[in-house]
Amino acid sequence: MNLNKIKAILHNQNILKLLQQGPKVDDIIIDGFTSTSKYYEYLKDQETIVEDVKLIEKAENIYLSIAAASIIARAAFLENLTYLSQKYQICLPKGAGYPVDEAIKNIILSGKKEILSKIGKINFNNTKKVENSLKNKSL
Repeated sequence: MNLNKIKAILHNQNILKLLQQGPKVDDIIIDGFTSTSKYYEYLKDQETIVEDVKLIEKAENIYLSIAAASIIARAAFLENLTYLSQKYQICLPKGAGYPVDEAIKNIILSGKKEILSKIGKINFNNTKKVENSLKNKSL
């Protein structure tokens, strides 16, 4: 699965959970990380799909609640990154690029490749790139 599909599924699941708690809502708006048509395409295999979700690009600049949710999500991400770094006693850089490639390389070379699937998405291009470069001994 690509990251946008994962995000669409998680958004749908969380919206369903919130709606099951009984609040009446006028609109359901999420940050537009993809087009509306693509969002629903990602959800086509889900048992239940929340209809009429509005995806608005840069919604955090328009809606205070989305800006707050973004801040909370970022804090949770950073907390979990710290937790995983401590748990596995490795430095886990955020983002992409050389620092992440180096961390992946160090994890593989230390014989801990199995933890990659516990801390990240192993079919990202950078994981494949690092594995290929180690096979070619070019990294």
